[in-house]
Amino acid sequence: MVSGIVYCSNSNKPGVENAENEKLQDPATLTNSYLMKNAAGVTVDAACSLLTQTVAALLQTHSDYVEVMLELMRLMEYNVSLKGYEHEQDRVWELILEARAMCNELKQEQQKLLQTFRSLERMMESVGEAAFATGAEYPGIIAGERLFSAQVRVNHAQKSLEEIEERLQQTNVRMIEETAKREEEKNKRKLQQEQLDEENDNDTIEDDDTGGESGQDKENDDM
Repeated sequence: MVSGIVYCSNSNKPGVENAENEKLQDPATLTNSYLMKNAAGVTVDAACSLLTQTVAALLQTHSDYVEVMLELMRLMEYNVSLKGYEHEQDRVWELILEARAMCNELKQEQQKLLQTFRSLERMMESVGEAAFATGAEYPGIIAGERLFSAQVRVNHAQKSLEEIEERLQQTNVRMIEETAKREEEKNKRKLQQEQLDEENDNDTIEDDDTGGESGQDKENDDM
C-alpha cells in the first residue's frame, strides 16, 4: 500500500549517480554548496524512509482496528437479537468484553502512530524547504511528492476509520437500550412472580387457619 513512498534520493534521477561519483573524485568540487546539497539529499532519503515505515505501520494498525471493530459490531448485533437465551447472552457478553479490550488497545496504538505521522508531516515540509534552500531542487520535489502521497493514503484511511467508529457507537447505543429493556422486563417478571408467590402463601395461610378453626369446632361438638 505504501510502495510509492520508498525512496527519494538523488540516485533516483537518471545520470545523477555517475555525475556524483565523478565529482567526489575531484576535491575541487567539494565546496560548501556541494556538500550542503548532498547532505540535503541524504536527509530527504532518511526522512522518506521514516515516513515509509510509519505509514506502513499506521495503515496496518488501521486495518487491524477496523477488523476488530467490525467483529465487535457483529457480536453486539447478535447480542441484541438474543431473547430468552441467558446462557448464550452471557457467553456473547464475554466475547464483547474481549473485543472491546482489543479495540481500546488498537485505538491507542493507532493514535500514537497518527501523532507520529503528524510530526513527520511537519518534518517533511521542513526537509523539503531546506533542500530547496540549498539548491537541491530534485530532493525537495521528491519530498513534497512523497508527503502528498502519504497524506492521501492516511487521510483516506482515517476517514473510513471515523465512519466505522460512528457505526460502532450507534450499534453500542442500540445494544445498551435493548439490554436495559430486557433488564426492565426481567425485573417486572420477577416482581410479578414475587407477588404471585406472596398471594399463594397468603392463600395457604388462610387455608391453614380455616382448617384449624374447623377442627376446633368439631372437637367442641364432640364434647
